[in-house]
Amino acid sequence: MEISLQYLLILLLIMKKLYLLIQYIFICSVSFAQNEYISPDKRTPYLHNLISNKKFSIEVNLGIGIPAGDYGNTAQVPLPSSDTTHVNGLASTGFYFNVTAGYLFSPFFGGMVMVGGNLNSFNEGAWQTLRSTAIPGITTSVDGNFYIGEYLIGPYASVPASNKVKIEFKALLGLVTANYPLLTQTFPYYGTTVVEVKNIKNSSNFGYYFGAGLKCMVTNNIGIYFNFGYTGSDIGYPEVDVTIAQTGYPTYTVYSTHERFMLLGIIQMTGGVSYNW
Repeated sequence: MEISLQYLLILLLIMKKLYLLIQYIFICSVSFAQNEYISPDKRTPYLHNLISNKKFSIEVNLGIGIPAGDYGNTAQVPLPSSDTTHVNGLASTGFYFNVTAGYLFSPFFGGMVMVGGNLNSFNEGAWQTLRSTAIPGITTSVDGNFYIGEYLIGPYASVPASNKVKIEFKALLGLVTANYPLLTQTFPYYGTTVVEVKNIKNSSNFGYYFGAGLKCMVTNNIGIYFNFGYTGSDIGYPEVDVTIAQTGYPTYTVYSTHERFMLLGIIQMTGGVSYNW
């Protein structure tokens, strides 16, 4: 818990610094944009047109997703017996993508929808280390990966920083879905072998996304995009089924409908392509 709290405080400090930087850039960009729209440079009408009168945009972005919060916690087992209200993800850095569609209602502000996905592997090495410390001779295995889905909508700001560059800020809300890999652990028990398979049922919850991006136009309609974002949610897994097979005994399943929550955070760094018209 102490490690998680320290991590959260560091993350909040980083977000505070990022917010102040974004605020400074935003003020400078608005000042530039007002001058640019009031009196565009007549010597470069083509370049000015690259960022003017483009209301619609579609972007495809790819990059990495870094797990945070309970989702990236590798200091505790997935289902700690001492805490029956939480789940830890032990997720590793993975692949992230999103597709967005935006429309500007004014020169600087508009609305956006985003569909995204994050694919992370389960850190089996960390889990094996944690379990072997408590149960000598235990072996662990994992079937599958995490997939975190994002279906979000909300406002965004798009401010010209130059004739070919825009700075964009997004604040989106919506649905975040999450699965959980199938966990198996095998260990000796008084001359027998016990195999436990833990099936944590898929879930979803309300989620949010904050992002800041830089769009650089390379033609009249096409640009390249660089983005830094953060997705957050509190996923509640409604059911955990544990199937136990022991040598010499019949197999049985224990069904637990006591909901466990996982504080999910994903830090995203992406690059992509933008089409504007």
